[in-house]
Amino acid sequence: MHVITRQEGVLNVVARTFKKQQWESMYFTGEGWIIKTDEAVYNKLVALGATPNRKQIDDIIGNTTWTEFLCDDCHKDADALVALRGGKKVIKVCKRCLVQALKLINKELK
Repeated sequence: MHVITRQEGVLNVVARTFKKQQWESMYFTGEGWIIKTDEAVYNKLVALGATPNRKQIDDIIGNTTWTEFLCDDCHKDADALVALRGGKKVIKVCKRCLVQALKLINKELK
């Protein structure tokens, strides 16, 4: 069990995205970029450097899909999540859901 912050999540997404091989597998074919703007977006993301913030990434790609930090229970955006490992699967839960879980178990044990 460990805590993951939004900034760590953003940096992990960025680190994976900047790997040329992965980017090419998503947006590049043997004949070139799938959409001409894909190369420009890639270049803008690379220009942000190693520690971009959420707004910078959202502005460049035009949405929040890369920087959303969603709880696996309530599906709401959070600033930090606790990662719980269950076998090979990792479940990420926000503070609000963890507090609700504690209330449920405490009520049951009374």
